Amino acid sequence: MTSGPESPTNLEPLTHLQPLTHLQPLTTLDTLRVIAQPARMRLYSILARGGAATVSQLAVEAGMAVGSASYHLRQLRHAGFVREPEGATRDRREHWWEVVPGGLRWRPADFAGDPSGREVTSAAQWALAAQRLKLVETWQNTWHEYGRAWIEAATDSEVVLTLTPGELAELTGELGEVIQRWRTRGGSVQGADGSSSRREIIVLLSAFPLENPEDEPAM
Repeated sequence: MTSGPESPTNLEPLTHLQPLTHLQPLTTLDTLRVIAQPARMRLYSILARGGAATVSQLAVEAGMAVGSASYHLRQLRHAGFVREPEGATRDRREHWWEVVPGGLRWRPADFAGDPSGREVTSAAQWALAAQRLKLVETWQNTWHEYGRAWIEAATDSEVVLTLTPGELAELTGELGEVIQRWRTRGGSVQGADGSSSRREIIVLLSAFPLENPEDEPAM
């Protein structure tokens, strides 16, 4: 995940190389409510990171019944998050799905003006956080299975800064530019000869105030 100057929440296919600030944010509460459902966020995340898959494949990876996965995928399609790939088989037993290009992005501030908006936004952010936690959990359980170079290159750190809202926006914008540059440089995981030392790397960024001052103006 990377954030632009407007501190959006992003989850997008790893092959999408447009600058993050060009992504169109979700603007309706009903659309955000669809993706705020944990099972749908899980299915979207699997498709975004792994590419097109059948409903049976998605059900196995998501740990749910095929019928349940199919229902949630139809809800995602209705909201414009996923679609059937062009030329995909019409065999219902092998129903293929893929994410709609453009990524997933919303600005929490857009929905902070009313209780329903805050509730749905929090649900969506928790659903996304749960997917990130699964990735962190997998790494913590398997890090020793990687080679020494990967273990030493990986990082997990935190730092507390004292910033204004404007400075925080500037920081997140700069971090987004750095990550975008590396995404473009990284290119495909596979080399021309079918092999490469590259692996997909997940970069998780979170930056937010630790306290809510009593004099902070309400939205």
